[in-house]
Amino acid sequence: MKPFKTHNQQLKILRDRGLEVPSEKKKVLENENYYNIINGYKDLFLCLDSQEVPVVPERFTLTLTNKWVFFL
Repeated sequence: MKPFKTHNQQLKILRDRGLEVPSEKKKVLENENYYNIINGYKDLFLCLDSQEVPVVPERFTLTLTNKWVFFL
């Protein structure tokens, strides 16, 4: 099991992966868990290499915005 990350650390991870997330969305992470918001749908939005394999480190496509993520 991975160690717990604070909500601020979780926001940083999302931003580092190319997702624009305003700080006020931290409340969503506090009410919902990271897995439900991101991991349940992320495969649909990951950048893929030429062989259709997700790039490492993970990056989200440009089509994924904070509106989509927090709508899901």
